[in-house]
Amino acid sequence: MPASEDEPAVLASDQNQDPNHAQTQTPAPMRTQVGYGELLSLETRPSDSTITYGEDPLQRVEVWRATAPANTALVFIHGGCWLNAYDLNHAKGLYHALAEKGITTYAVEYRRTGDEGGGWPGSLHDVSAGITASLDDVARNNSKQTVVLAGHSAGGHLALLAAQSLGAVSLGAISQGTMSPDALSQDTINSGNANSDLANNTNVQIQSVLGLAAITDVAKYAMGTNSCQSATTAFMGGDPSSVESAYIAATPDSSKSDIPFHLLHGSSDSIVPVHHASLIGAASTIVPSGGHFDWLHPESTSFHALLEVINQHGY
Repeated sequence: MPASEDEPAVLASDQNQDPNHAQTQTPAPMRTQVGYGELLSLETRPSDSTITYGEDPLQRVEVWRATAPANTALVFIHGGCWLNAYDLNHAKGLYHALAEKGITTYAVEYRRTGDEGGGWPGSLHDVSAGITASLDDVARNNSKQTVVLAGHSAGGHLALLAAQSLGAVSLGAISQGTMSPDALSQDTINSGNANSDLANNTNVQIQSVLGLAAITDVAKYAMGTNSCQSATTAFMGGDPSSVESAYIAATPDSSKSDIPFHLLHGSSDSIVPVHHASLIGAASTIVPSGGHFDWLHPESTSFHALLEVINQHGY
């Protein structure tokens, strides 16, 4: 799906080059089709602080504070097929790079398939509470920052769903332990009014939710045969025919969110096919030849497209 004319260009070139600077070194070509293993060798630094939002050690948010003047905070939900084999660490290169660009990054950890309390809908409960804990921190430290929510792959799926639920209950009550996470029912997910209660709770509003290679059609994804697709039924607690109502509840719907959806996808993603970027009511940006893990690598075309979109929504 081509990006609309309202969206940032994915591949930009300077057509008004100053002849007085003809000897300027040409930047190295940006990457596509980054492998998962390459993410693990990227330059990183430890997080600056940790926020807890529950009693389980996995119920935490790691914060990378911006090292340049910060106008934007990004709350990020990592992917990994919803499996506990993949934690937030594989995206540390992204958090580090964003902080270097002046974007304070909140990396939400959460219980996943294989963890007690993880799976559907427990992982969504954790993510929603982690987002609110992050917003509370933004409000305490710099309430003038613009906040963007984003998630990659399975984390993008959860970020989109969380955006639908943010206004339905006071998520601060969940993070503070005064409301059970089980209160996040299907009615909660579908209610919309995304920023109303949240604004009352933290005085901070999310401007947009970005799905990076996000899984948006969970039922169709569950019918696939790659390793990540095959993990869907374990996360959902059954296949689409046996737990149909769960799959309906777990399908993102932009019409049920006051927070705008923006889907970013590589055209050559072999793990989450590009048709997942086609969602009624959502903006989309497609990176030609982009792969699944490119979004997490700061030398990729996709990373620079992500920066453009964050800047578009955040400043």
